Amino acid sequence: MENARLHLCTALLHSIPAMLAGSQCRMARAALFWSVRELARRSGVSTTTITRFENEQTVPIKATLTVLKQTFEAGGAEFTNGDQPGVRLKRKG
Repeated sequence: MENARLHLCTALLHSIPAMLAGSQCRMARAALFWSVRELARRSGVSTTTITRFENEQTVPIKATLTVLKQTFEAGGAEFTNGDQPGVRLKRKG
């Protein structure tokens, strides 16, 4: 029964559109050459939360997603949320 609840909760979480996807988090870190520890240091979000989010084991609360997104944007990342979520580096100039 407990396992069924976990699967239901996970399915519901994945059906809610997020302002930042786990794959975008991974892509932004790669583009900025940041480790999980570096993102955690800059954002104040735990390495466990970041890793679980990137591996699609959980979806953080909206406040955490906002902090992560703002941290990436301050570092120079820009998010795209069209048909396929993506990330790119901001143009300088």
